[in-house]
Amino acid sequence: MFPEVFDTFSQRARQAVFAARWRAGQRGADEMCVEDLVVGLIIEDQGMIESLFLEIHREHRLQSILPVKAHISFFPSGLAAQILTRIEELLPHSKPVSASRELPISSDLKLAFEAAKNFQRKFQQRHIAPLYLLAAALAREQSPAVNVLRQAVVTQEKVLETLGSEATG
Repeated sequence: MFPEVFDTFSQRARQAVFAARWRAGQRGADEMCVEDLVVGLIIEDQGMIESLFLEIHREHRLQSILPVKAHISFFPSGLAAQILTRIEELLPHSKPVSASRELPISSDLKLAFEAAKNFQRKFQQRHIAPLYLLAAALAREQSPAVNVLRQAVVTQEKVLETLGSEATG
């Protein structure tokens, strides 16, 4: 991945991307895509990142984990579980890819990262937060994950409305 992009990501956004990379590798993906990002965002949003870190650390016999800060979730838990299940069912699965192997980022995901940076600028924030990434992912019209989100009435407009109220509140 291109590290300079992640310099502007918040800790939570980096954790979401990390979760996306991990899940992409677990399903045997050749590259990280928008669907992986949405999966990572849901994992992070639902506070499941800590259990993911524990799983990784057990698998690799590591001693410490990153601190995870509590936050208010964007997705109601039941809806998040349904969306996560539906997206993961849509994604192809094959032999897992080693966590030490770098996965390229799809062109659509690169565009989503650029769009998130534009949202960061628009809302005049120091860091790219997970909801900027979600709003950017929702712009990817051809993404099966976006179709799942839209069927669940999760739209870019709703995410931007939430971001707008956070910026003014």
